[in-house]
Amino acid sequence: MASNSNIKVKDKTSLKKNVENINAQMVVFAQGLKDLSDNLSALMTGNKKSPYWDGPAADKFYTNAVANLKRDIADYVVVRDELEVLGRLYELVNGGYLK
Repeated sequence: MASNSNIKVKDKTSLKKNVENINAQMVVFAQGLKDLSDNLSALMTGNKKSPYWDGPAADKFYTNAVANLKRDIADYVVVRDELEVLGRLYELVNGGYLK
């Protein structure tokens, strides 16, 4: 059953600020993921002759760290996609769209 009511955003400025704040946090998270990935690579690359940390414990740690990093990146991608949708919604609202 269709509704005749319009969905209205009461405060476009607040919506825009929220989108900007979320985007700023996503930039910080992206940099943190990159730093973590770079640090894991440096740990295993070491001094170009051998890793800084070696042996079964290092292998287990690295395997777990990479698995966690992959999950974190997947979560980041989901939130980034949601932010993209929210940004498009803001653009519609800002343009005067009413549903």
